[in-house]
This record gives sequence, structure tokens and C-alpha cells, in this order.
Amino acid sequence: MEAWYGVDIEVSGKIVERGFDETYYNAPLDRVLEGLSFIGNFDYEIHDKNVYLRVKKNKILMDKE
Repeated sequence: MEAWYGVDIEVSGKIVERGFDETYYNAPLDRVLEGLSFIGNFDYEIHDKNVYLRVKKNKILMDKE
């Protein structure tokens, strides 16, 4: 995503990796992050060319890890 959108992404915390079956065609970065944030349980902020992802602390486990 960094190369595609020309941004630097900083991640705070561990984002849970889950399957994601969605296709975006020429979608703006905020729209892609909005969709991914539901799966990865994170909030995001975009400031110019910097993207900050922060894992939500009140995560509810939906399956066994």
C-alpha cells in the first residue's frame, strides 16, 4: 500500500491478520483503510503522506487464537 499510494505507514500495536475478500479498483486510500480497519480492529489517521494505524485496545475476540 505504501508504494501504491505513495505514503509511509506507521503501525502501533499488533494488527490481527485475517482473511479479506474484497477488491478495490482505483479506490481512495481512506476508503481502503476504512474497510481494512473493521477486519484488523484498528483506527487510522492520514496526515499528508503519513498514515498512522493504531490497534484498538477494546478488541473483542470473535474466534480462538
